[in-house]
Amino acid sequence: MEDLFILLNKCPILEEVHAEYLNLNNLDISFAQKAVKKRFPYFPNLIRASITNASFYTKHSIALIFRLSVQVLRIELDLPLSSCYRYPFYNLTCMELILKLNHCDKWLWLLELLKHCPKLQSLTINEDYWNNGKDVVDNWKDPEIVPTCISTQLRTCLLKGYKYTECGLQFAEFIMQNSKVMKRMSIKSASSISENVKHQMLKKLASATRASATLLNCCGYGLV
Repeated sequence: MEDLFILLNKCPILEEVHAEYLNLNNLDISFAQKAVKKRFPYFPNLIRASITNASFYTKHSIALIFRLSVQVLRIELDLPLSSCYRYPFYNLTCMELILKLNHCDKWLWLLELLKHCPKLQSLTINEDYWNNGKDVVDNWKDPEIVPTCISTQLRTCLLKGYKYTECGLQFAEFIMQNSKVMKRMSIKSASSISENVKHQMLKKLASATRASATLLNCCGYGLV
């Protein structure tokens, strides 16, 4: 990790980063946490970061390093970044989360993360995991406090590879009910979802309460 810091500090005008097949260890997370508490390093020109096909510790550490400046983040997760949401992503406006494993608390964890992304305008959640036949019971409940970005900033939300779980639908409805400036909510279902299930999903979304007049008037939700 220290070598990585040295390399990055030689790139003061860095605008875009793609991290792939990097492997750091758990000691590097501690190093990264100490660095971000000191607000170091900082990349004022950084716009995009993509972190895929890497170890959990790598994704966690690099997300922490870039959190102060990155505007567009694409990150692949096989475990929740449990402590990342304690550190605000101040400038993040567009985020894509690629979920490689199913977790019973993934929707609640996501809401916690969104509390620390105050400027987020575009959110994509890609459920890119194989259903092995084992049921994972989601633990959903509406939060007492709606994340600021949902109520005042979020304009588009896309759920990809949607598996049609009850909690996933509740999450989509929660977004629609609380996003006052939302323009489009889209759901692209997994290929394994039947046409009948898609139809039932669309009916539920169509009848859901919508806070955004723009979303209401343009029927800005889609189902593929």
